[in-house]
Amino acid sequence: MSKPNASSSSLELARSLSRKLTRETVSAPMPLKTHRFVEFTASACLGRDPSPVPVPVPVPVPVPRVVPPSPLSFQQATENYSAIAIEQLATATLNDWDSVCEWCLRVAGAKTVFVMDSQGFVISKEGSWSYDDAEAMGTQLMVALERFDQMDSFHKWAQSVSVRFRSFWLMGLRVPPDSKDHFTLGMLTTDPVAYQVLQAISDQVSTRAKEL
Repeated sequence: MSKPNASSSSLELARSLSRKLTRETVSAPMPLKTHRFVEFTASACLGRDPSPVPVPVPVPVPVPRVVPPSPLSFQQATENYSAIAIEQLATATLNDWDSVCEWCLRVAGAKTVFVMDSQGFVISKEGSWSYDDAEAMGTQLMVALERFDQMDSFHKWAQSVSVRFRSFWLMGLRVPPDSKDHFTLGMLTTDPVAYQVLQAISDQVSTRAKEL
């Protein structure tokens, strides 16, 4: 039909066939292939109904509570005073300042005991602290006692001071308590000292202070 001598009727026939074929192709599309899915269940595979699997419940394990020991209070220390014999406090042999420190170390259960003169010098020491540490802390005790002396509402000399730190107590006693020429007795302890013990130490050392 592409020849030059082809008649017009042949061309019309070809166009007609082409349009017919085009309509058939558009109006009758090829059917799409569909896939069928088969649904399976766990019961069908196992051949029985599934039953719940028991899950073990964890048993809580009790954790022991650790309670750190609390430091003694002054009241508890006073209640424990009966452990120290009264005779031991009343019959002290104090020949010099070294014996004073040794006796105080024993009856007060102290770690360090030291004595300072009115000029701020350490004249005797017993225990774990060095002389430099004792002099530094003793100076602070003397300053604190002097500050308390300035409280006009009392009109008396301050006799003692106690300071509680995180793990120890620091106590200072004036001996004799009512004298300008007093000494400062310092004690480092892990627990507070009972009032009866402090009073016995003050009485004994004050009585012997002028002779030492």
